Amino acid sequence: MTTHQLLTHITLTGADDHTNLAELANLSERFPLVEWGFLYSPKRQGHGGRYPSVATLLNAFCTLPDTVRVALHVCGAGVPNLLANEAEVTGLVEAVAARGGRVQLNFSQSRDGIDLDALSTLLDRYPSLKVITQHNDANEGVWKRLCGHANYVALFDSSGGRGVERSAWPAPLHGIHCGYAGGLGPDNLAMELTRIRAAASGHPHWIDMEGKLRTEDDTFDLQRAEACLLEAMISLCLDWMSPEEVRAAVRFCETCDDDEGYDVPRAMMKRLEALGLVVDKKFGRFEQTSLLLDIREALEAEITAAS
Repeated sequence: MTTHQLLTHITLTGADDHTNLAELANLSERFPLVEWGFLYSPKRQGHGGRYPSVATLLNAFCTLPDTVRVALHVCGAGVPNLLANEAEVTGLVEAVAARGGRVQLNFSQSRDGIDLDALSTLLDRYPSLKVITQHNDANEGVWKRLCGHANYVALFDSSGGRGVERSAWPAPLHGIHCGYAGGLGPDNLAMELTRIRAAASGHPHWIDMEGKLRTEDDTFDLQRAEACLLEAMISLCLDWMSPEEVRAAVRFCETCDDDEGYDVPRAMMKRLEALGLVVDKKFGRFEQTSLLLDIREALEAEITAAS
């Protein structure tokens, strides 16, 4: 499994009532790894900030193209409500499950005392739905109770969603698909991705960020989201591409500029295709993907730095 396959999701959390869903769809087309996290709390929903109205949530889950990945992050009283089959949150979870999304349950077990037997029953009820819990000191025993479920996954979040940066990233829990969160954003993502990849030690993983994607007036910032996605893909590409592939990708871009045919060997073009940088249009024709167009400048800078 290659580096870009090991990173399974780039979760950007906090889309709100002001977020343009068409722009989310456009970014998903450019960056297929992105997953849009939508927050739900029965007390905070629809009162501004990062908790959109239930109507906004249902509209997003029902109208976004199926290729757009979404996750519902259930907070506060929403968690015990879900375990009690309360209609509103259950309807949201089922809308997400119907489109192959994921659900994250945000709680502190040491404070809230969530019924883990009921949570286990929930996992059994939705066997194809990936259910995430935060792993931290307050939830230390949760994963041990739920690890027998194939649809259980865990997010390392030591600050419980407060966005506190970490000095070190932990190794994955045994047999569990794990994610990493904590102070990630456009300012540190490239460096932290390298550290997270090392901590994950060849295991599939994902990253999640929220706080640094918001403006000073607590609005989800699509420009910051785009910057994070671009930074992540540049970091991944530079990590998985050989120097020969970097040079070939840039050379293909140059030949596309002058439109006089390309001189990159076909075997190399197929390697670039496997990396998601070009598309084979058959009959000896290849086209650049949006990913290659997005990272071209970074690839050119890499060649300059190496020369």
